[in-house]
Amino acid sequence: MDRRVQCANAWRAAVKNRILIAACVSLCVACVPSLHPLYTDRDLVYEPALEGQWHDSESDERWNFQRAGERSYRLVVSDDDSWGAFDAHLLKVGAHYFLDLYPADWDSSVNEMHRAHLLPVHTFLSVRRFEPVLEMAAVKGGWLKDYLRDHPGELDHEIVDDEVLLTAEPKAMQAFLRAHLDSAFDDYGTLKRAP
Repeated sequence: MDRRVQCANAWRAAVKNRILIAACVSLCVACVPSLHPLYTDRDLVYEPALEGQWHDSESDERWNFQRAGERSYRLVVSDDDSWGAFDAHLLKVGAHYFLDLYPADWDSSVNEMHRAHLLPVHTFLSVRRFEPVLEMAAVKGGWLKDYLRDHPGELDHEIVDDEVLLTAEPKAMQAFLRAHLDSAFDDYGTLKRAP
């Protein structure tokens, strides 16, 4: 069986059983999941201005980016009660930056049986600015679902419990997002650099 079909079936089972799928906190709660990354190795860039701790002035949420490799970051998103770690990759498509997030660590309190039922997925953010504030936006899930309902062959995907799961390859997703940059993303949220 094709890997995408297996993953889509695993995703359906997880959603139907109401198992929690790992996601970012407030900015990315509505992110659209993808089985594949948005980047290829040739698309990756490194931006030193992304490094460091950022915070949301309206909440206690913190985003801490640390260099993890030549062109990768480790991102820890936390608040006073919880945290999540992600492998983060910054890519540049044309003149636009995107951030690809993938869960890095599982909470050690989650047992192996439960962990086996979780499907890690990629999520994407559009990055408009690094300085003096970090401006990012998530894909509008409702817009994407409506658009793909009306244009089902434009981007490979599955609808699972009325939600979109992207199954397209990186270059197809990049072309789609570039073509719909003005429509596809929510309003940009702002994070300020921590003092």
